[in-house]
Amino acid sequence: MNLSHWFLPSEGRLSADDLRVLTRVASALPERWRVGLLHPAREEVKLSKRFEAITPRRWDLRFRSVRRYDVLLAGRLPDFEPGGSRFRAALSSCQLLIALDGRPANAPECPPLAEFAVTGGTLRAYRGALTDPLLRVDDYPTGVRPILEDLSSLHDVLSQIDAAGLPFHLGVVPALLDERMVEFLRGLSQLVVSMHGFEHGYAEHSAILLRAGDPLNQRGTVGGFDEFAGRTYAEILHKIQAGRRTLEARLGQLPLSYIPPCNESNRSTGRALLATGFEYVLTEKPISGCALPCIRSDFYDRSSAFLPGSQPGVASLHATWEADMLRAGDAQSLPRFLAALVEQRARARAQVDSVAGELQSQLARG
Repeated sequence: MNLSHWFLPSEGRLSADDLRVLTRVASALPERWRVGLLHPAREEVKLSKRFEAITPRRWDLRFRSVRRYDVLLAGRLPDFEPGGSRFRAALSSCQLLIALDGRPANAPECPPLAEFAVTGGTLRAYRGALTDPLLRVDDYPTGVRPILEDLSSLHDVLSQIDAAGLPFHLGVVPALLDERMVEFLRGLSQLVVSMHGFEHGYAEHSAILLRAGDPLNQRGTVGGFDEFAGRTYAEILHKIQAGRRTLEARLGQLPLSYIPPCNESNRSTGRALLATGFEYVLTEKPISGCALPCIRSDFYDRSSAFLPGSQPGVASLHATWEADMLRAGDAQSLPRFLAALVEQRARARAQVDSVAGELQSQLARG
């Protein structure tokens, strides 16, 4: 027995019939898949070598997990109704969520892939969010560069991404939005608004670039920085709250995710994000002391650097970099990149659907 199992409760909430069902489920899943068992008792973990115990201390389901699971098993968890916050946190952290419950599911926004009656309840399988790559796009309308008078190349990039049918987290700098930008963004059907700093150090750093004759920062005149370095917690909290309100009011979405400019942040910013109601951070550098999950990218570059066969769970681009490439005549890299992600999503969804269907068939045979 793993030493950590001694910290599990000795008595569980599952019946002998429940445990037999979950053990059968685990044995029917693909061998290479990582199977997490949510908040089990000590004896429940021992029933199958496939089970990876996930304790409340390790993950309390307030937010999504930084760890990625192929399958999560939830056996009669309290406060785990489909559509609820704990359910959504689990769904965001796996490819397939299998929930055993005695209550009816009254959440039409979360239809199960498969559903089968078992002794004393119902087993439901749901497609998790991790079948789909998370696409992150930074720097709208810019980062530190002077904002282009002609935004057509930037908007062409975002229109291509939107047309691919992939939901994408766009890092929007709230203090830099004007009406033409708001009108454009409101027309995107796949947009997931993510707050990207407050003003991204724009006033200071764009002026530096102009004085240096390096408006696109091609010589690296401006390096990485923390937008809120040296600010008090109260100042940071005010900016974070004001920026989030601006994005909700102008774009009609309340951002749940935050992207630190230059992937740089600090403990006070992490506290402010939690206090403001953000649920996760997309960043290459974890924020010290931050209670929110900080999610790193598997790919972080220009689309031209994407290698065939790559399957990133999280892929990050910069709108400004992609617009540079488009203006330079590269009209192939972004479509290839997007097509690869669309194909990756289709394969993953088909596999999960197949597993759920096979599982339903096996359980139906008794």
